[in-house]
Amino acid sequence: MTPLREVFMYSKRALGRYIAVDVDDVLAERGHAVAKRLYELGLIDHEVLEPKIWNFRDCNVHPEVLYQIQCKMFVDKRGYRGLSVVPGAREALRLFINEGGSLCYVTGRSWVPREALKMVMEDTEMWLADQGFPLAPVFFTEKKELVPTTWFVEDCPDMVKRIRRAGKRAIVFSRSYNRGLSGFRCERWTEFEASWRVGHVGLA
Repeated sequence: MTPLREVFMYSKRALGRYIAVDVDDVLAERGHAVAKRLYELGLIDHEVLEPKIWNFRDCNVHPEVLYQIQCKMFVDKRGYRGLSVVPGAREALRLFINEGGSLCYVTGRSWVPREALKMVMEDTEMWLADQGFPLAPVFFTEKKELVPTTWFVEDCPDMVKRIRRAGKRAIVFSRSYNRGLSGFRCERWTEFEASWRVGHVGLA
């Protein structure tokens, strides 16, 4: 487990050739789960697979209400343990490792109340293991651009911009809310496989 306070214990030499993979909405279908819950509560009038804006601000739900709903889902009910896997993610990362690539996971799940952070860390690592993802360090931080590696796979538009401003490379994992971002992107995990096979990421 790699809590926020330990992020910088991994040297640039150790992680410089890693690809850092986001968890929510890249590996785990968090957005769909939240949207489904908002629909069940009557806060949106139709069920959607993902929001048009990554933080659900397009759903006209007050931010504090949304925060409490997600606390109930992911802290009180430990919902991170039950999220569905994004199709193809597990297979693509296994292949990446088998072909000599290196990776770490990075997630902004440090948003939870401080007293719940240890539990959320454990649930995240348990989910990754239970779903058969390759064993790798997990970073919990909202300052992903400071993780000492060069390549990232990320869906959040704001985070992609921050990573790129830091002089690093972000592959956009396509979602409805990040269509306006330029640069290299993967519409699905099979495209990630193809990209690093021709030297775009990871092994180059």
